[in-house]
Amino acid sequence: MTVSPSTARAQALFDELLADPAYASGERRFPRRLSRDEAADLAEGLAAQVDRGCEARADVGRKQSLPIVCAVGCNGCCEELVLIYQPEAIAVTRWLMRPENQAVREAFLAAYPAWKAATGGSPAQMADCSVKGDRSTYMKLHIAHWQKRIMCAFNQGGACSIYPARPLTCRNAHAVETSALCSGANDGSRPAQRLEFGQLRIDRRARRVTLGESVVTLATGEFDLLWLLAAHAGEPLTRKAILAELRNLPYDGTDRSIDIGVSRLRRKLGDDADPPTRIKTLRGRGYQFVPDAWD
Repeated sequence: MTVSPSTARAQALFDELLADPAYASGERRFPRRLSRDEAADLAEGLAAQVDRGCEARADVGRKQSLPIVCAVGCNGCCEELVLIYQPEAIAVTRWLMRPENQAVREAFLAAYPAWKAATGGSPAQMADCSVKGDRSTYMKLHIAHWQKRIMCAFNQGGACSIYPARPLTCRNAHAVETSALCSGANDGSRPAQRLEFGQLRIDRRARRVTLGESVVTLATGEFDLLWLLAAHAGEPLTRKAILAELRNLPYDGTDRSIDIGVSRLRRKLGDDADPPTRIKTLRGRGYQFVPDAWD
């Protein structure tokens, strides 16, 4: 299979970044400054990974009779104001500058002045809140903007004109069952109460776990750890992130409590393969709950 130059550059850059997990966690600064093309390659590579994750999530949804209603042509979230990282903006710009996308570019440039006038200072205010970590004010500004129903300047004829190059936020926020759940007023504070993966069922409200026809008895800490891993199915979670989420504690590099907890979960959930296939250990990156390993 032929690999494009941008894909090859992105993979090489991923390899550099993953050579030290501290780069991804922010504990250590990457030793060199990326070029604009490298930044765009990285953004496109991440977008491809998010798309693969969304496809896996949609497959799980289909098995659970929970359809993902978002698709090409849906503009349910195109009235929301989203902030993106500079590499994503560079990737979108690079896509727009392709000769075959000239019509899309010209339509955006024509629509942008009216959109900018309508949004006013909201983007700058939301960016300031994001930098300060002020989520409460950020959400108030976000909802206030959404209530104005200002359509994105990239939306043309009721559809996203940059769908292949759309930012990460526009790729992974999907409504389930009905588009009525797609709302700019949803702040994400209503977490799921039940997760299912094949024969594994986790009920957060009842704090009950079943595997096939068997009830799995878990201690409080074991259940919390399983829920956290399953809620981030397919994503690597570092020990640092797990400790911070479950106990609000820093990771000193020697704490083995998470390792012990994962070992107990594996034993109780029948994950006795060598190496384990249901809750994987990713060297230097932490643990990964595998969503399609529970049939």
